[in-house]
Amino acid sequence: MVLTSQCKKRNFSDFRSRSIAEVGNAPRKEEFVNTMKKLKSMNEEKLMTIVDHLKAEMKAEMKAEFLKQGIEKGIEKGIEQGIEQGRKERDAQMAKTLLLKGIDIDIISETTGLSKEEIRKFYS
Repeated sequence: MVLTSQCKKRNFSDFRSRSIAEVGNAPRKEEFVNTMKKLKSMNEEKLMTIVDHLKAEMKAEMKAEFLKQGIEKGIEKGIEQGIEQGRKERDAQMAKTLLLKGIDIDIISETTGLSKEEIRKFYS
């Protein structure tokens, strides 16, 4: 077992690189080089396949996260708009009620925050 004794005497990586170099100088050097090129090509293809898969997966996760954030923001904005619309409707109803009770437009405007023009529209 020459191989084992050589591994024990030297660092394994040093032995491995020497072995490859020695094989590279062998009579079938061209075959060796072609085989190494094929292995490199195969590994690059596998690596690219993995990278492409990871990219697609990350892209899908990012899309899902952006969609989730967009939905959350949309819901928040919808709630805010609903609250604002509810306030406007409440103020309008309050202004109508106060008008029916004969309260002065200036007081109604001050109380509700509605403009005098908005309040006058309720007369019609």
